[in-house]
This record gives sequence, C-alpha cells and structure tokens, in this order.
Amino acid sequence: MKILALETSTAQCSCALLIGQERFEDTRYAPRQHTELLLPMIDHLLKSHNIALKDLDAITFGQGPGSFMGLRVAASLVQGLAFGAHVPVIPLSTLGILAQTAYEQAGFEAVVALLDARMGQIYWGAYQAKKGLMQSVIADQRTAIEAVKLPAAEEWKWVGEKVESETDLILYPQAKALLTLAQAALNTGHTVPPEKAIPLYLQDQVTG
Repeated sequence: MKILALETSTAQCSCALLIGQERFEDTRYAPRQHTELLLPMIDHLLKSHNIALKDLDAITFGQGPGSFMGLRVAASLVQGLAFGAHVPVIPLSTLGILAQTAYEQAGFEAVVALLDARMGQIYWGAYQAKKGLMQSVIADQRTAIEAVKLPAAEEWKWVGEKVESETDLILYPQAKALLTLAQAALNTGHTVPPEKAIPLYLQDQVTG
C-alpha cells in the first residue's frame, strides 16, 4: 500500500508517504509559506523513495477546519495530482488528524482537539481511541470555548493550538498521523474521486 498525505491547515506544512508499513515525513513550521514549500516537499519525498504518483493507491489530506489559505492550497494541489495520476482521494478531518497525532505522540486516548478560529472562537471536536484509531465522539464544530460541553466520565486532554489556559499540549496535526487514518479508510473503501477533494469550513454554531 502506498499513500501520499498532505496537512496544511495550520502554520505547519507537513507531507508524508506510506510504503507498506513504513512512514516517511517532511514537516516544517512555515506560516504563510505553504504555497511555495508544499510541491517541492512532495517531489523530494516521492523521488527519494523512487515512487511515482501513478504508483500511489491514494492521496489523502486534511480538509479542515483550519486556515482558509492552507486548506485551499492542499485541496487544489490534491485535485491536480490525483486527476493527473488517476488515483482516489481520502479527505479527513483536521481535528481528527490532530487527535491521532496526540494519541501517537503522547498516548492520549480521550482528546479535545482544538484550533484557534479567531474572533473569540475555536474549532473543536472530541475524540477517543479505539483499536489505535481516534474516533469522533462529539462532532467537529466552531463555538466559543465556553460552549464546550464534555462527558464527565473521561479525563479529557485538550490538545492543539494554545487557547487561553485550556490547552494541555501544544500540537499541530501531522501528516504521519494522517497516514494511519487514511490507511484504515482505504482498507474499508472510503475514498472519493479527485473532484471531491474540497475544503471543509465550519460555520458558527448557535448555542442556547
């Protein structure tokens, strides 16, 4: 199995390649430089492992929520690459990728994944580990941080961008963790054609 992964929804630019069970990654903290960096990073990653785009089983990317420009860069690039190589696409939640990153790097099994949505709001979703995969238990949404309501039974860890005093671990979603989720999705046939590689933007949620 060969999968190329792109994650550009935050200030970090990350791409990774799965070959069998091996994962290779290039990740850089590069605010507002995704457009210039991403394609050369992909080209180097593929060439260094003698992989052509047509050899891929799928291309996966973080479709949002996140930075408007970062999401547009990834989606448009994935569309172009996937069309040209005739490979399917696996769009996945940025917050889910962030939660999987927290599980793989810190061993957290109950996570509130959050990103700063500006204007006093956050993008967030709650995830729990099941057989090595972080799965959504509260759907991704955009609200004020005060509106977050969590089941009391779990000891939740808040991970992601620093927001007030809530964040337990400052973390960005990693393309290497995205590969874990994408491999599971590909195994169960959850792919879309290249034209479906579109960003996901979350609107404000009205809370009572």
